Amino acid sequence: AWLAEAVLWTMWWHRGEFKAIAPSELAVIKPGPFAEVMKVHPRPWNFCINYAEHFVKYLNRKTHKTLTDVIMNSDYFGSTKIASCDKDFDVDMTIRPSQANLSGAAILMSDDLLQDDVSEEVVPHERQSTGESEEYLREPSAEQSSCRPEKDTYLTL
Repeated sequence: AWLAEAVLWTMWWHRGEFKAIAPSELAVIKPGPFAEVMKVHPRPWNFCINYAEHFVKYLNRKTHKTLTDVIMNSDYFGSTKIASCDKDFDVDMTIRPSQANLSGAAILMSDDLLQDDVSEEVVPHERQSTGESEEYLREPSAEQSSCRPEKDTYLTL
């Protein structure tokens, strides 16, 4: 399972405390440096943009009460969805079943880790009322969907 992956793709508010019930491995990825590395080459940057779009749509379909820092939905992490993120490149992106949950890695982001990485140009989104439920996340803009990102473009939406 991934823990707090949404921090990489959205402006995210953590949903509580997380305590492991068994020995676990934890990988910490800071969103700012992650985005910098991904945008070095158009292919990983494009993959991240497409993946973020799928991820945000997935979260927007959930109700406020069902949002969580831990996402373990095999429908979302199915190989077809992840492979489709590489749609602009003609390469086989077949994902083995063992990779469907993204190798079982866990990502933990905390507010103190994020403070150093927040750009002055990254502005938190405003909550938008949709009538039925509030929409907490924005989809990538057309500007963010380019394969050639601008110097100061961040994945954080």
